[in-house]
Amino acid sequence: MARRKEIGRSYSGNALFSAKIVCAECGHYFGAKVWHSTSKYRRVIWQCNGKFKYEMHCSTPHFYEDEIKERFITAFNQFFQNKDLVLEACNAAIAQLSNTDSIEEKVQILAEQLELILMEKRDYVLNHIRDELNQLEFDRKRAEFDRRYNEKAEAYNRLQEKLMQRQSRAEFLQKFYSRVEALPGAIDFFDAALWRTLIDKATVHSDGKIIFTFLDGTEIEA
Repeated sequence: MARRKEIGRSYSGNALFSAKIVCAECGHYFGAKVWHSTSKYRRVIWQCNGKFKYEMHCSTPHFYEDEIKERFITAFNQFFQNKDLVLEACNAAIAQLSNTDSIEEKVQILAEQLELILMEKRDYVLNHIRDELNQLEFDRKRAEFDRRYNEKAEAYNRLQEKLMQRQSRAEFLQKFYSRVEALPGAIDFFDAALWRTLIDKATVHSDGKIIFTFLDGTEIEA
């Protein structure tokens, strides 16, 4: 869900390569196009969806599906050669992300401060009712309580979000670690399951090279 939100454009998960292949020039995703749809020469190509949207056309080339698969096989086999290093890096990242003690301590402190501000505001309102303080002074003081509370609440929410992101990333990398650890070896055929579970994106450049970005951040040119 976070990835789809980041994409920001219409997302389709129907095709194997949808929302995976990115144009390095304009940032649009590649989409499937059919050539000679009614003849025996019918071919499906993958081309930048933004190629002809602007006055300056993208110079990134199109690819046949088999070409993308062959490039992926090459990239995967290079990735597999570094399997031990990838697993070591994943372990280190997981350990770092899982160490959230300092963040949790700050969250607890802010939660206590928020509770204290609410109690102070409640006591002040009760005293105002009994003592009939000046209304302007009452409004000013109450606004000050609200300002302090909102300021702390924003900091609290930011830390909570940061904590959730770290926990989510740690869980994500743990799953990725398990997938990589279970890899049987190099491949000589395209495996759709490996493509879906290991590749974040494939970036196409104008010179025809493709940079495959694996889910742990590893980048391999093929």
